Parts: sequence; structure tokens; C-alpha cells
Amino acid sequence: MSNSLSPPTPLACSQRKLLSIIMPVRNEEGNLLRAYDEVTAIMSRLPYDYEVLIIDNDSVDRTSELSAELCQRESRW
Repeated sequence: MSNSLSPPTPLACSQRKLLSIIMPVRNEEGNLLRAYDEVTAIMSRLPYDYEVLIIDNDSVDRTSELSAELCQRESRW
């Protein structure tokens, strides 16, 4: 007898694999928006779901604020 209440396999939930990108940053105020544009453009052409984890290493510029703005703008960041 088959069990119709068994949990779905992970691929049954989504056919796309999740890629986690870990981006360490320190004082990257001048580069963070360009990194966002480039990563977003590249990932849009690939068959993966993705998330970007920005790890701020004690920046003294606006890196932290820009990171927060990107997270508000795009849920994958």
C-alpha cells in the first residue's frame, strides 16, 4: 500500500536549485551597486534561484546603509 501522505521530495517543491552567494565587504560603498547590477544580470541568465548574503566587515563608509537599501529593494539580497 502506498503512503499518499509522504512529504514531497525537495525537487518536487522546486525544479530550480538555490545558489547562495556570500559576499564579504569592507568599505565597498563605491562598488556595491555595480556588484548588485553585475550579479543580478548574470544570475538572470542562469537556471538557478539565488540569494546574496552580504557580510559587512566593520565598514566605516556607507556600505552598511547601501547593503540595507539593496535588501529592501530585492528580496534575494
